[in-house]
Amino acid sequence: KEVMIYAIGLQSEFFNGQRMTRSRPTTALRKLADETGGGFFELKKTAELTPTFTRVAQELHSLYAVGFTPGTVDGKEHKHEVRAKSGMMARARKTYIASRERLSGTN
Repeated sequence: KEVMIYAIGLQSEFFNGQRMTRSRPTTALRKLADETGGGFFELKKTAELTPTFTRVAQELHSLYAVGFTPGTVDGKEHKHEVRAKSGMMARARKTYIASRERLSGTN
């Protein structure tokens, strides 16, 4: 099955033996979330966790499934973009594979 991944990266501050250092989450988290159509949230403090989880839960309660049939069924990966009206946000995969298996829902 296709999945949407939501990732939360938390910045941390620690003493590295010489000075206080702030680390940031790796960009791999953002990339994974973007590629699957999910969301990425980078937080600076743990107090932001609760409102962020609330936001993710609200998004998941507002899902819509949009489908289309590709013009060419060639088994290759293709890019696509989903846009929403002004003031709205759409999360969607960045690519799709145009294959008969995926069209028939047998994968």
